[in-house]
Formats: sequence, structure tokens, C-alpha cells
Amino acid sequence: MINWRNIKEVGMPTDRTVGYLVCDGEHIEFSYLCDYDGVWIGGSVYAVYEEVNRTRFDFNPTHWCPVSELNLP
Repeated sequence: MINWRNIKEVGMPTDRTVGYLVCDGEHIEFSYLCDYDGVWIGGSVYAVYEEVNRTRFDFNPTHWCPVSELNLP
């Protein structure tokens, strides 16, 4: 189970040294926190698509979870 944090309720994460799963309610991405103003960076499909096609995706995360908390097999 993923322990999602709601950005509206708890705010943005503060640790820039870890990666995060971020969700916009429809899609999930892996990302790093770029700054505290809600800017995320990542090597995602969205980032690659945006770079190749010069089209901006509207991916505005509403929830986050540190990947270090994931219980993987």
C-alpha cells in the first residue's frame, strides 16, 4: 500500500535527496523535487514527450510519496 500525502493537506516534501512517486489523480510519475514552489523534475515519459514534441503536458501533482517507503518484493 502506498502512503500518499496530499499536497493541500501536508504541503510539499522538503528532502531533495530522495525520489518521489507523484500523482495527479490520473497518472503516476517518478520525480525529484526541484524546489519548494511545486516544481518537480524527472526522467518520465512526460518529460521525454515534452522534449521531443515541444508540447507541454499539464501534470500537476496533487499527492506524493517517497520511494524509500515502497515495500517492493
